[in-house]
Amino acid sequence: MSVRNGLAVFRDRWAGLSPGQGDGLTDGLGEWVMVHDAARPCVAPGDLERLLDAARYPEGALLTAPVRDTIKRVDADGRVTGTVDRRILRHALTPQMFPVGVLLEAIEQGLVAGAEITDEASAVERLGLAPRVVDSATDNLKITHPEDLGIARSILRRQGVLDD
Repeated sequence: MSVRNGLAVFRDRWAGLSPGQGDGLTDGLGEWVMVHDAARPCVAPGDLERLLDAARYPEGALLTAPVRDTIKRVDADGRVTGTVDRRILRHALTPQMFPVGVLLEAIEQGLVAGAEITDEASAVERLGLAPRVVDSATDNLKITHPEDLGIARSILRRQGVLDD
């Protein structure tokens, strides 16, 4: 798909999010949209509440969790060149929440530029904005492998969402 076609698809999907359409969360300052990956069914209600509280930040916010593992930097030959300080690294999760106008502009500009947009926050970062991070429970699991379903089931049982 070309960037031009991708932009057309983007505009079709997000047409209802134009500011003033009443589709986002109105905070008195404008419209907001919360984007959530359906592959993350274990988001905790308390995390959502903290994310909604972050609506006061005009650059938006996203749920994140600290990186637990040691991260290695490697060269093209597969040799370790260093260890990254994990204290400054976060896993980007969803939901992510932004003013509608900011998100629309960020994604449209990214698509026109042919930029790699890995999540909504990365698009907003390209505008020179720095979305706020909101701590999330580390069990906000993304289901990507079959074994993740059993883990998610356990998490949802513990949260009281599933009782099977």
